[in-house]
Amino acid sequence: MAGANEITIVFWIGTFTMFFLAVSLLFLVVFYQNRMMARRREEERAILQAVLEAEKRERIRVSADLHDGVSGYLNSIRNYLSILKIQNKNEDVNEIVQGIKDGVEMALESTRNISHNLMPAIMDTLGGAHAIEDYLDKLNQNGTIEFTFSNSCPDLLILSETGYEIYRIVQETTTNILKYSDATQVNVILCKKEVKENTVLHIIISDNGMLFNIKEAMNAITGKGLKNIQARLKVLQGDLDYEIRENKNYVTYKIPIYHDTSSPGG
Repeated sequence: MAGANEITIVFWIGTFTMFFLAVSLLFLVVFYQNRMMARRREEERAILQAVLEAEKRERIRVSADLHDGVSGYLNSIRNYLSILKIQNKNEDVNEIVQGIKDGVEMALESTRNISHNLMPAIMDTLGGAHAIEDYLDKLNQNGTIEFTFSNSCPDLLILSETGYEIYRIVQETTTNILKYSDATQVNVILCKKEVKENTVLHIIISDNGMLFNIKEAMNAITGKGLKNIQARLKVLQGDLDYEIRENKNYVTYKIPIYHDTSSPGG
């Protein structure tokens, strides 16, 4: 009888030991998989960040080349044409010269716009929010869509790198609206929310154009602009929501903000 009890005790001890080992092994496997997935996500984020940084440096270089190089040559041509027009008395020739000069003026304006869109100078001096407002003001001057801008957190300080990526997200989104939505009104709102002692910037972009679920399209990855937005959100560890209100598109980008007191506001 005592032998049978000993066998039973050994059996249950062995069973519990095997169960404990199996659970421990399962826990280690799950822990290892989660750790590898987290490391893979971090590596992907680092690669995306490196790609976007390289793109930013190239934009700065091309913008500077356009501003200092091409614009300089065009200004020289414009000055030579002005001198030629003053010295020449032939009205027919002057008419041709004026036509060429008008073309140079248009090329200069186009070069300035391209340089500004590549890397707004205001970004480094006043910050991303002011760059967004300036960008939308220019869209109002050049198009038929009415853009409005509201910033309820002008005191929020944002890292310059974050401000740049936020600017590009707004630019990509409004470009898609201009191309495809047939909208007549676009509203861009910046506001902040406090979530578990963290500051989260909300960028709300609404339009009255064709209904388009950007979140579903983002998962399908149907265009380069959407890919760029998704890449920037991943680098910023941000998220987006989409909803329809009063037959309008509402896109909300949510970006966690890490404060930098040395950066320009917004």
